[in-house]
Amino acid sequence: MIHKIPTLKIKYQRNNFLHKISKYYVDSYDTIFVEEIKIQNMVKNHHLAKLIYDFSWNSFFQKLEYKAANAGILFAKVAPHGTSQSCSNCGRMVKKTFGN
Repeated sequence: MIHKIPTLKIKYQRNNFLHKISKYYVDSYDTIFVEEIKIQNMVKNHHLAKLIYDFSWNSFFQKLEYKAANAGILFAKVAPHGTSQSCSNCGRMVKKTFGN
């Protein structure tokens, strides 16, 4: 007999966590921007690949988008290009190095 109960339990725990964290963000912010994440680029580091896959990014973003729409909150995905170099206050591009 194959034991699938622990796998299902982990699946439900993960799904429950994603619901809770997406609800937290929707309750805490009136505008939500997320970066369009390319999972394949993130898992090139094989030491972190399992953790990245386990988080279920797509499911998280779907839950976040759905809950934001129901609450009337602006939800938008932004392209990752230059996001770490644009000033959040004025929008001016500020060249940064790894030391900044």
